Parts: sequence; structure tokens; C-alpha cells
Amino acid sequence: MFNLATEEVMRLTVKLAAPMVVSKTIGGFLLVIPIIGGYFSGDSIKGTVISGGADWNTTLDTGVAHVFAKYLLETNDGEYFAIENEGLLNSNSDSTKDFQCH
Repeated sequence: MFNLATEEVMRLTVKLAAPMVVSKTIGGFLLVIPIIGGYFSGDSIKGTVISGGADWNTTLDTGVAHVFAKYLLETNDGEYFAIENEGLLNSNSDSTKDFQCH
């Protein structure tokens, strides 16, 4: 077993457009959620979330969702970071308690 240490580097506030309902697929129910902006900040980094990314969210009948988001960040000094997040969320548990959507 590994003990991994983590450190918060930044927090993101992401602006989303309305989800696009693709359909029921063989892999589950697919929603594509466009990322249309936002901002991020940390102790030594700040900037904006560039419009054009998306979160591809496939939910299985069990309530487990495979999430894959790809988007671009631009720091206040003009540097770009390409970000990819992927994981599983279980809507039947407390795994989503730290997500705030509004």
C-alpha cells in the first residue's frame, strides 16, 4: 500500500454551458458538458479557464459515471496548461459531496 501526500496547488471555478444530451449508448448514457470559461487561483498561480473544453460524462445504469474533462488554462503571465481529468463518480455515495454546481 502506498501513502501518497497531496498538496493543494490551486482551486478552479469553471463556468459550464447547459449539458448536451447525446443519447443512451452501449457504454451508458452520454452527456457532454461544455466548459465556457472560469478562473483559477493558488498561492503562486492565477489565471483563466479558456472556453472550448468539455466534460464527457457517461453514466451507467448502476449510477457510476465515467468522467473525462479536457480543457485549457491560461496563467496571468500568458502561459498555457493543457489539463485532462478522468475518473469515476458514484452518484450513490458521498464521493460527490465536495462538488458544487450552480
